[in-house]
Amino acid sequence: MLPPVHLAVAYLLYAALACWRTGDPPGGRATLAAIVGGALPDLIDQPLFYALGLSSTRTLGHSLLVAVPVSVLALVLARRGWVSTGVAVAFAMGYLAHPAADALWPLVYGAGEELGFLLWPLLHSPDYPSQRPLLSVAGTTVTTTWAEIPLLVTVLVVWWRDGAPGVRRW
Repeated sequence: MLPPVHLAVAYLLYAALACWRTGDPPGGRATLAAIVGGALPDLIDQPLFYALGLSSTRTLGHSLLVAVPVSVLALVLARRGWVSTGVAVAFAMGYLAHPAADALWPLVYGAGEELGFLLWPLLHSPDYPSQRPLLSVAGTTVTTTWAEIPLLVTVLVVWWRDGAPGVRRW
């Protein structure tokens, strides 16, 4: 999945929760926490891939063996009053949404062997295609990226309609 789409998915999920719970769009701090959580797996794994020559860019940061404890830690910090509950929940949702979103295309294509990243290092995280063909139209191959771009645009519209939380003054 394209990196900006992960941020969009993180925002969309948290915005939906905020709207469901309060009827209002999320606040700025929670939005930023969701986006940081959504970006974190790539911010961890991309440098590790290039620095250590790992077999994949989905390893430590994408592993549920790291993502779940880090998300629980955020919730514990909220419980102790060190961060707001909204910020902690937004961060955890964003973080956990990232590996879930990366699992989408392998699941759709029946490429279960690519899901090893979810339990890395217990399972091998192989290299994976950055995009997959969906169909061919008039000699043009439509790829998974073509499906991700409209999602990104849709979420940007939702975010703007929500008052651009995280950018405008909160």
